[in-house]
Amino acid sequence: MRDDSWDAVDAYTTSLLQPPDPVLEAAIRESASLPNIAVSPAQGQFLHLLARAIHARRILEIGTLGGYSAIWMSRALPDDGRLISLELDEHHAEVARANIARAGGHVTLASYGPMVKVCLDAANAAAEEGKSIEVIDLRSLSPLDLDTVATSVEKTGRLVVAHEASTFLGMGAEIAAAISQRCFYSLESPVIRVGGYNLPYPPSRLEEEFLPDLDRVLDGVDRALAY
Repeated sequence: MRDDSWDAVDAYTTSLLQPPDPVLEAAIRESASLPNIAVSPAQGQFLHLLARAIHARRILEIGTLGGYSAIWMSRALPDDGRLISLELDEHHAEVARANIARAGGHVTLASYGPMVKVCLDAANAAAEEGKSIEVIDLRSLSPLDLDTVATSVEKTGRLVVAHEASTFLGMGAEIAAAISQRCFYSLESPVIRVGGYNLPYPPSRLEEEFLPDLDRVLDGVDRALAY
């Protein structure tokens, strides 16, 4: 089979079986400068399936490139599991460290719409300080994918919800209530909401002052980690 045919098969299976994932998509983007020998999304999902099928608790990976496969396999591990990845090339290892840090472990950061980019930027900034944030793009608010958020919160123990709307009676309040109910015994801090101020939406010239920015998202992360 020709390479373009393999690519077409991978693209088709990925569109059917793998929902959009901003963390994995960011890992692919950040690894664009590396040699084109990374596993495909379908192969990454297969590695994840294998690790879960054998109930892996310890994984040793020889050569991680940009960390894409490491993220897939680490998500299959139990809470006390451990993945060790060895990478000879220093530049590849630096890219992998940044991508894996973005995959998160300390805080879950859920958002949707334009705020997703702000949250990814916040995850990058937090990684430089040793804070690991898992960013979840909710994509749809109706239906709302609470299962994905709950799975992440059960791992991290903390949740920050960020959106452009005011926090009062906003979508963040519904998510906070639902996750507090579903993940009560997993949460190590209250759910933190970051949103626009509880004021009427301002004219365009004041919009940037109203909408949450990088610093306000990071402040929410710090408040969650303070507990």
